[in-house]
Amino acid sequence: MHGGLRSRQARPRFCSVLGIAASVLMALGALAVAAQSSGGPRKAPARPAQPSAKKAAPKGQPAPKEGTRKPPPKARKQLVAPAKKAPTTKAEAEEPEEEPAEAKKPEAPKEEEEEVDASQIPTKPVRDLFADFLHFVKIGKFRIANSFAAALLRHPEAQPVRLLALSEEFPDSVEILTIILSNSAVGQNAREVLERINEGRRERRRDPKRIKDDISLLGGDPGQVLNATQRLQWSGEYAVPWMIAALGDPKQKDLHPRILKALPKLGLRAVTPLAMALRTDNDVVKLEVIEALALLGYPHALPYLKQVAEDKNAGQNIRDAALAAMMRIDRTGASGRPAAVLFYQLADQYYANNSSVRADPRENESNIWYWRDGWVKADRVPREIFDEIMTMRCCEEALRLQPDQAESEALWLAANFRREAQLGVASVVSEEPDKALAKDVTKPEGYPRSIYFARSAGPRFNHMVLARALKDHDAAVALGAITALAETAGESSLIGSEDIKQPLVEALAFTDAVVRIRAALALGRALPKTKFAGSQEVIPVLAQALSLTGQRSVVVVDPDDKNLNRVMGILRDADCRVVGETSFPKAMARARQELPTLDACFLASDLSEPDLRAALDELRGQPGGKNLPVVILAKERQMAMTERILQDDQAAGRVLAVQGADRILAEWDVVNRRVGRLALNPDVALGLAISSAETLRLVAASHSPVFDVGRAEPALVAALKHDEADLRILSAEALAMIPTEAAQRAVAAQALDAGNDGELRIAMFSSLAESGRHHGNKLAEDQVAALIKIVMDEKDLPIRTAASQAFGALNIPGNRASEIIRAQYRG
Repeated sequence: MHGGLRSRQARPRFCSVLGIAASVLMALGALAVAAQSSGGPRKAPARPAQPSAKKAAPKGQPAPKEGTRKPPPKARKQLVAPAKKAPTTKAEAEEPEEEPAEAKKPEAPKEEEEEVDASQIPTKPVRDLFADFLHFVKIGKFRIANSFAAALLRHPEAQPVRLLALSEEFPDSVEILTIILSNSAVGQNAREVLERINEGRRERRRDPKRIKDDISLLGGDPGQVLNATQRLQWSGEYAVPWMIAALGDPKQKDLHPRILKALPKLGLRAVTPLAMALRTDNDVVKLEVIEALALLGYPHALPYLKQVAEDKNAGQNIRDAALAAMMRIDRTGASGRPAAVLFYQLADQYYANNSSVRADPRENESNIWYWRDGWVKADRVPREIFDEIMTMRCCEEALRLQPDQAESEALWLAANFRREAQLGVASVVSEEPDKALAKDVTKPEGYPRSIYFARSAGPRFNHMVLARALKDHDAAVALGAITALAETAGESSLIGSEDIKQPLVEALAFTDAVVRIRAALALGRALPKTKFAGSQEVIPVLAQALSLTGQRSVVVVDPDDKNLNRVMGILRDADCRVVGETSFPKAMARARQELPTLDACFLASDLSEPDLRAALDELRGQPGGKNLPVVILAKERQMAMTERILQDDQAAGRVLAVQGADRILAEWDVVNRRVGRLALNPDVALGLAISSAETLRLVAASHSPVFDVGRAEPALVAALKHDEADLRILSAEALAMIPTEAAQRAVAAQALDAGNDGELRIAMFSSLAESGRHHGNKLAEDQVAALIKIVMDEKDLPIRTAASQAFGALNIPGNRASEIIRAQYRG
């Protein structure tokens, strides 16, 4: 039987030993003691007893001969390899997923844990190194195990397929390696060994020679046919091109019935490459593919079959066969809908990441299948963007069939924004090249950025994109749509009572602060002349942006008090506002009371009441929770469970619970970029604050009948004390348009302050003059006196000149100017 199938059959059932974890560990300990007391798994040759005065040889090594020099200390630590055989006892073959609290650290004493330089390990066959690595892991000597792992990874024969074969020879190896991924001593090398094993599994699945041999064996005896079919089933979608090629080969005509019988057994992921094969010019093969799709019975074949049924260039028998296949797959009326509609519906399923069409979570990369040069071929892309690329492809098929299908155009634009976000670009609204885009090999070099297509589409489609983004709580797509709207749409296109124009106003209440502010900026800069539903929310959002500091709000939950405090300290040092608890319900209750927003959650993998999965489900069900970044703090022996969660949750990342600040913050940044969140660091916050101040100034200068800039007065006054001069100047210019004493006096205070920079004071006097021209004098008497003194006595002529202009513009009642003239008298 095929090796991959054999490994699954031999795979130990770990869940069954959870209840006897302590007993297993005790058995392992007993084995370790027995192994060491007997000189290790491989018994050393018998030696005469040594005199009691002489020091005993290290365990597992022969004693030195009489009269020989003792080896240096490092040489005395040479290790004896374990036996070259698979474990023979249940305790040796299995380890529990969880350990009791008292058995969390099975490491040996420090002197037995000293790591050995991998270069000093004797040259051995790769199988022996693999066995040694596993052995020292099992007896808890992780540092020594790490040395053997390093030697194994450097071995020229430690290639993926070879390591896969060894993992099947030692049936418990994959589970053991998964369990120790979080161990700081050996976890990194264990992960690399696992990655090679997984790559070997992928290489074997898509090995052309192996697949073609199995196709040939379909013509053999019943045993060969059974084994070949099972191996082809294991290869799945990778077998489709070769099986289609065989169907088109007259020399293999005798195999065709067997191939047709095997094709439907390839499973879910064979549908798309088979659907691509419908584009063959060989009608015989096309009919056989139609039959295979009907037998497979998966609904995502329906658009492709309907496309064949609508093809006027196809023979009637082909078209009839395609319709009949549709009826066998689906009896709800799909055969009566146009192919363009079916492709849009399939695109929507891909975009929603429906389980029936999502990428294989076991693979880091996924196949995008094409029909090229008479052959079914695939491009491999990161699994994260598989859904987005397939969404775009289905939308393209729909638009080819029905060019005016607006829903498909809008969905394509949304998927393109999300594709870039999933790739981790710096910004989805940038037009600059980004090296992250190179990971998508389906797009040629120099392919335009997503914002290019969104701007070209126009306001109608971007409103539709924004509506979808708000429904999905997708910040990246929302930012892209708002940016395109702001750059291409005027008042009539942005604002109105039509339903299609409402998403931009609704975005003012979005969970992500950057999206809220971008929406307010777009609406404010449009300078509408009539009020609209929600117009009263624009100025408050812009005012809030003025006080942005870039401080993010996060929740940390870890039952381990010590690690909880450590992670909280890391995040506070990164200028975050932090709520931390050992209980998830308590943490969320405090967050609702104490945090203005929630930018991320850091959750330990060993949560209880609720457990990690239930906690994530609760988060994802809250408004804005679908794409809330979560970093899982993975504990020892819970790596496998954590990895399974990550396969289904694109907005989650993982670090080892014990890792330091750099790794934790870097993983948070990765998740932020994956979900399209613009990290609200101080630079981003300042940029948004400056843009908001500019917009408030513009709105104030326009004397808008819709927006009352006065509602932002307190925030503008506070911004006059910001560290950034540009923000202070813009805020003063906006305040100059507000006809209140508080606004004018706040600007004057900055202008009169001798502690301020000269250029800043000149700009403040300019805004004070603007205020005076529009609203007259509203200064306090002491401010007027201070202003006159500067006009009369200031030695810095540019400041004095600016002050005199402000004084004149204020048109202060009385003959105060006489004081200035009289002061010039020199007799």
